[in-house]
Amino acid sequence: MVSVGFYKITRPPFNNFAGFHSEIGIISHFFHRIGVFTCGRGKTLRATFFPVLYFSPKGFLLENQEKFVIHNQDREEPRDITHPIVIILDRLRSAFNVGNIFRIADVCAVEKVITCGYTATPPHPKLEKTALGAEEFVESQHFETSLEAVQELKKQGYQIIGIETVEGAPNIWDVEFGFPVAFVFGNEALGVERETLEACDVIAKLPAFGHKNSLNVANCASTVLYEAIEQLTKG
Repeated sequence: MVSVGFYKITRPPFNNFAGFHSEIGIISHFFHRIGVFTCGRGKTLRATFFPVLYFSPKGFLLENQEKFVIHNQDREEPRDITHPIVIILDRLRSAFNVGNIFRIADVCAVEKVITCGYTATPPHPKLEKTALGAEEFVESQHFETSLEAVQELKKQGYQIIGIETVEGAPNIWDVEFGFPVAFVFGNEALGVERETLEACDVIAKLPAFGHKNSLNVANCASTVLYEAIEQLTKG
């Protein structure tokens, strides 16, 4: 169990705050009152109160707040569900993005990830760095082109949805998915191959409201997958 509360500074729970921050990933959300102190490797931090955490493998409990547990350990037993969703990756140039998507695929319990063209495919050292072992739990398959993958899945009865920044395309949350479903995600710069898009049943987009035209492909995949799971579970 990990207890969390705001306490006046004595010393941080680790030798250097940078390691603590990278390990927890959420510490910046806990700063309370502003001041200045220094801890570890000359790092200057602004806070009068520091969140002291005590660790255990099971999660943590927040003191003086509503009691709840946050799990921080991977599941040991095999997953007991597989969602009828396939991810098709069309010529992704970054193996790190591919590894991130494998991790998302595992968390979302999809059927498999299909890599196409020069997309990195397990085993691959850069992919493994961001997948963090998730590639061992997700089925993968490789096709020379994304069009071949789409054609094969169509024969198996999958609805094919291309995710692309096409003018006039509906937003992803306005599309009703048919299951089983396969989502096609394209190259970080070039997008999805045009002939593959033409073969899709639906083309949908994640709207960009700011200056940039699109999201990182792994961020895009996570958004789409959770929308699909919501539609699937609410049925």
